[in-house]
Formats: sequence, C-alpha cells, structure tokens
Amino acid sequence: MQASVPRWPMFHQVLRRQKLMDEIMEASHVDVVEVMRVEVGEAFMDARSKCRFCIYETRCRAWLFSPETKNGPPEFCPNAELFRMCKRTKP
Repeated sequence: MQASVPRWPMFHQVLRRQKLMDEIMEASHVDVVEVMRVEVGEAFMDARSKCRFCIYETRCRAWLFSPETKNGPPEFCPNAELFRMCKRTKP
C-alpha cells in the first residue's frame, strides 16, 4: 500500500501560498481574528482565494525581506485593503 501522498498537482503551491499569506499578515501586523470576523469569514476565504491565484508570489516573497514591511501590506497585494483595515492596534 502506498503512503497517503496528495496527487493534486497544485497541492504544494496552495500550501506554499497559504503560508506566504500568513507571513504577509504577520509582517503587516494584521489581526487575523479580525479578518475572520469580516463578512462572517467570507472576506478571509476570499483573501485566501486571491492569494492562491495571485501573480505576485515572487514579488511578495521579496517584499517580506525588504524594509518595506514596516509600511504595512504591499500596494500590489490584492488583499492590501483588507489587511490595512484589520491591522492590530499593538504590533
């Protein structure tokens, strides 16, 4: 019997991008619980979907290692508005 390994070709990409979104939220001081409250969780699911299909993955990773992180989420991010709206009051 084979080990249970996902056969879905995009599986690792989806996990990688979910992790990237989590890292962007952390670097941007986003209150994740607040994001989940917006539209009763729909905004969070929409944000995950936007991240999953985003064309800026490489640019996003570069942003994480730049001094720009102190300015909040990157302008090119399709979730930037939501992330700014849900910024933690204390970093």
